[in-house]
This record gives sequence, structure tokens and C-alpha cells, in this order.
Amino acid sequence: MKFWLKIFLLNTLLLTVLTIMILLGVRQVVTTSLRAEQTRYGLTLARNLADRIADQVLQNESFQTESAIKSSLGSDADLKYAFVAGLDGKIFAHTFGNDYPSGLEEWNPTGNHEETVQLLATETGNIRDVGVKIFYGLPAELHLGLKETRITATLERLRNSIVTGSGIAILVALLLSLLFNRYLTKPLNQLMSHTEALIRGEFGGRVGFSGHGEFGELAATFDVLSQELAVSRQRAEESLRQMLRTEKLSALGQLSAGLAHEIRNPLTSIKILFQSFLESSLPTRRDLEVVLSETERMETLLKQFLAFTHIEEATPKAVNLYEQIQHVLHICHYQMTRQEIEVRTDFEPMPPIMADRAMIEQVFLNLIMNAMEVMPEGGSIDISGSVTAGNLVEVRVRDNGGGIPGEIRDKVFDPFFTTKEEGTGLGLSVTYNIVEHFGGFVDFCCEDGGTTFIVSFPAATWPHSEDSGAYHGA
Repeated sequence: MKFWLKIFLLNTLLLTVLTIMILLGVRQVVTTSLRAEQTRYGLTLARNLADRIADQVLQNESFQTESAIKSSLGSDADLKYAFVAGLDGKIFAHTFGNDYPSGLEEWNPTGNHEETVQLLATETGNIRDVGVKIFYGLPAELHLGLKETRITATLERLRNSIVTGSGIAILVALLLSLLFNRYLTKPLNQLMSHTEALIRGEFGGRVGFSGHGEFGELAATFDVLSQELAVSRQRAEESLRQMLRTEKLSALGQLSAGLAHEIRNPLTSIKILFQSFLESSLPTRRDLEVVLSETERMETLLKQFLAFTHIEEATPKAVNLYEQIQHVLHICHYQMTRQEIEVRTDFEPMPPIMADRAMIEQVFLNLIMNAMEVMPEGGSIDISGSVTAGNLVEVRVRDNGGGIPGEIRDKVFDPFFTTKEEGTGLGLSVTYNIVEHFGGFVDFCCEDGGTTFIVSFPAATWPHSEDSGAYHGA
């Protein structure tokens, strides 16, 4: 719910409650005032009428007494009835017609008081009975019944006026509150929009309003923050570019040093042999074989180096990992048979990936050849494939060659790092770069006397041809 709407609803509730309380208070005050005024009027009227009929009551002239009270009843619309108790306390005269209600003497007796007022509930509504003594110390008394019709009508008119006025006042107040709330929350909305822009990384913008008070100070703070973030990001990007350039130069230096080191050894061997050729008559067959071997070694090294540095030139296509791995296993089948290595595969149905077929073949050829090299006396290789959470196609290659020593595990993917006498140290580096280039990642773990390399690629997310669809591993 919007903040301005919450304030509007709260104001509505407060105004409504306050108006009801004011109406109830005003009604109570007015009602009390009107009834008090009616009581004073009734007592005044009763005393005046009692003075007029005192002689008739004293002379026991009921007819004249009744004529006097009926005359008063006809001249005042607020009078409902009148009756007089004689010197003996019995009903002496009344305005109820032929007969009067039973127990009339007990409606509102004055007793030992000179006057008494009591509100009576009758079938025709509330009646305020006003009783006064005609003679002090004697039972004779006069009672007048005052109707509350005028009070009720006055209260009704007052209520209608107050409700109408209060309704108009509430509507005007709510409209003003709505306008004020929208005006008050406009800076907040601008601050929220600016905050969302900062979250999206759109630094350097301004809130868009200025002024005094808390909102103006907050807007100025946001503007300063946005500018500082923009400057910080620019500095960070420049630092990152410099760091990348430094890393590239460092990597280039390491690659160049490693390549020079790896090429120097076979070149030294060839140089020594050719020097011996100059001193002897003819080279032997063994000498030529060494030259050829060292030349092939340099060619292999250069091919791996080119593969390491020219990954960007590859064109991704739909690749069926199961078929590529089976092809690699077919290439290595003869050597595996000679080394007595058993291969076990377990593939679940997997979708294709987008990569270069030759490079993917190189990845798994490197992994399988490494597994074979750590098991010269035979062993087993377990290869499994599945689809993991996040729609990743995962392949695991596990050997039981004893694992990788802990002190060199963080160097496994470094270029030119190798523990083999004739290795180049580029195989796993090339593998790492190829997998990373096509959006995947490669990792390994050592447990139970073996090493498991885990290669994961994102599955293709669009339709492909029939030969690159999902398949079931054998």
C-alpha cells in the first residue's frame, strides 16, 4: 500500500472518530441545556398557576380550579396534562377528561419538598412532570406534564445541521489531506525512483528536487552519494582495466617463459646432435630418430600452445557429449587394452551443449589421457553424465591412480606446470580455458585413492537438429 494512501486512510479514521465524539458531546450538552431550560420554564409556569388557583383550592371549588388549569393547557402547546391534589391529598381537579389514570397521586409526589421534577415514560413518549406545593406544609399540590416534542424536534434539526456540516467539513478536510499527502510524498517517490536507479547501477544522476528541511537535505545527500558512487565505479573500472592489462602481461610473460623453456630442451638436443654430425662422418639411425622425436615434440608443444591461445576463433555448434566421449574412448581403446585399464560408463539422458566439437574432444582426450598416465600398471576409469540443478550438463571422469598431492592441487590448471618428465604442462590449462570459454566450469576432487574431474556445461536452450538432441547413454 502506498505511503500517501496510508496517511489518507489514517486521517479519514481520525476525522471520523473525532467528528462522532464532537457530535455526541454537542448533543449531550444541548440536550441537557434544553431539558434544564424546560424544567425552569415548567417550574415557573407551575408556581404562577398555583398562585392563581390557591383561593379556589382553599375554598374547595373544583370546577373553577379545573377551568383554570384547562385554560393553561389550551394556551401552551408544551403542556400534556395538569392535575391538582386537594387539601386532603386526593385528586381535586384534572385535565384527563371523564376519568384520570389510576395511581395518579403517586406519579411524582412532592412529599416534604416544595417542588419536584421527574421524567416519566408514557405510551405517547417522555413526559416531564413538574410538581409544586400550593400551600407550604399542606398536601395540596399542582402537577404539570411537559411534553419533550419541541426538545426532540430541536435536537433532530441540530443533528441534521451538525451531520451535514460535519460531512462537508470532513470531505473538505479529506480532500485537503489527500492533496497535502500527495504533495508530501512526492519527494519520497522521487527518492525511491532514485534509489532504484542506484540499485540498477545508474550512478551519477540527481534526485530532481531541492528545498529546505529534511527532504531537501536528504535529496542533497542522495545526490552526493550518487556522484561519489559514479566516481568510485569509474575508478574501479580503471583499476580493473589496469589489473587486467597487468595480468595479461604477466600471463604472457609466463607463457613466453614456459614456451621458451620447453622449446630450449629439444633444441639443445638437436644442436648437440648436429655438432656431433660435423665432427663425425654420417649420422646414425638412432641420431635421426632423436632429431625426429624432438622435432615432433616441439610441433606438439606449438599445437597445444596455439590451442591455448586461439580458443576465441572457435564457432559454437550443437555438440552431443556422449558421442564425443565415445569417440575419445575409441581412440584410446588400444592403449587402454595394453595398460589393462577398465572403463565403466553411466550416462543419463542429457541435452546437447553449444561448443566446438574438436575442442570438446580435446577436453575429454586430455582428461582421459591424464587418467591413463597415472595408472601405468592398470586400473579403472569411471565416466558418468547427468543433468544437474540449474540445467547444467555434468560429466565426471574418475580414476583410481592415487590422487593429486595436496601441495600441488592449486597449481593443476596453471600453464606449463607438470610433474611428468616429458609433459608440457598445457593439457589441463587448455582444458580449463576451453570449458570456461563455452560457459562451463571444471573442477576436481580427490577421495578414496583417486581423482574425479567434474566438467559442467550449460545445456542448449533452443531447438536443434535431430543429431544433436537429447540421448540415452549406454
